[in-house]
Order: sequence, then C-alpha cells, then structure tokens
Amino acid sequence: MVLGKIFVSPFKGLLWVFEEITRRVDAELYDVGKLQRELLELRQAFELGDISPEEYDAREEQLIGRLRAARERKLAEEEHDDEEDEDVEDDRYDTT
Repeated sequence: MVLGKIFVSPFKGLLWVFEEITRRVDAELYDVGKLQRELLELRQAFELGDISPEEYDAREEQLIGRLRAARERKLAEEEHDDEEDEDVEDDRYDTT
C-alpha cells in the first residue's frame, strides 16, 4: 500500500499542476472585465486609425464570441452553485 502511494504521488502532483494551469488559463480567457476592456481598446485603436476596418471587424467578432462564452460560463457556474446550495439545504432537513 505504501509503495502504491509512493508511485502515485508524483502523478497526483502533476495532475494538480495541469488542473491549476487550466483553471488560470480559463480565468484569463473568460474574464468579463478584461474582455470588455479589450473591446474598448480595440475601438480606440480603430478610431485612431491604428487598425484597418477589416482587422477591427475580425478582432471584434472574436472578442464578442469570447465575451458571450464567458457570460454563459458564469451563468452555468452560478446555476451549478445554486444547485449545490439546494442539495446542502435538502440534506440538512432530510430526516430519513
């Protein structure tokens, strides 16, 4: 049993590292505030003539897609959290 834990421990640590990287990348990619700032910066760059209309349209479409996805993810997480809260409350009042 101890040998099994010794052999599995490095893999658990590596798995944790990958999960943490994934969590941080997701947080960065789907940060609503950051995406809104990027849209504002993109608009300013366009208005100042720093980028072409075609580049503006392409980048705007990409950012809006990420913003929609971020909002959908946030709603899904909130619904999931609400369901967990309800499960905890149900367990508290369960008398069986």
